[in-house]
Amino acid sequence: MDANAATLFPQPKRLAVLACEVLKQEVELFAKDCPHVVAVEIMEMNLHEQPLGMRAALLKKIAQVEARHQPDAIALVFGLCGCGLIGVRAQGCPVVVARAHDCVTLFLGSKETYLQRQKEHPETYWFTPGWNQTGRAPGPEKFAKLKQEYTEKFDEEEADYLIEQEMNGLSTYKTAAFVDLGIGDASEHEASAKKSAEWLGWNYQRERGDRKLLIDLLTGPWDAERFLIVLPGHEIQNSADEMVMKAVPVAKAG
Repeated sequence: MDANAATLFPQPKRLAVLACEVLKQEVELFAKDCPHVVAVEIMEMNLHEQPLGMRAALLKKIAQVEARHQPDAIALVFGLCGCGLIGVRAQGCPVVVARAHDCVTLFLGSKETYLQRQKEHPETYWFTPGWNQTGRAPGPEKFAKLKQEYTEKFDEEEADYLIEQEMNGLSTYKTAAFVDLGIGDASEHEASAKKSAEWLGWNYQRERGDRKLLIDLLTGPWDAERFLIVLPGHEIQNSADEMVMKAVPVAKAG
């Protein structure tokens, strides 16, 4: 059975949540108002650097959460994220995930808004409070840290070359956009994004976030247009279209 054939999937009585570290603050705050959420587990941001490792870690965590909390469903607060969700499968209960290319979609409120921003301004690099906190946002602090790390491992010429390659990887960007969901005082994070934009010679803009997609992911019920429901025996695959991802039966070994 393909859950995407249904127009609405009901809210479970017991929901477990696995979330990326980038959305830790937002997820933990919104989950407090959801009595059906029985567990929130935060996964390290560095999993994104190795998609296969991310898939393995999620599969392991899904099995652990099912055994520990016996949820009726598990919500993954991730985007497709460099194909890190490909191959993640539902095991004992359904898994639900927003149809999102990456976590920016969860801040902007819909895949349509994300695609529109990408189409109109493909040169935009997105900053969020959680992304800033991970220390991976480009800027003077990150590159000073990288320079120190490279200098400790390599000679000065090679360290400078590696820094140059890191900078070249940002050459297609011209704008730093800061977006948040209106949680607490974000002035420090916004100031950090502005500082990075100035240091990199980029334009800066402030975007208004939309928390509805994230809240609906945590609360349900889930419509098939915005959410992918993965039933046991199915796994996530890239759909290569506007729906972002799809659920397909797990291939049988042999």
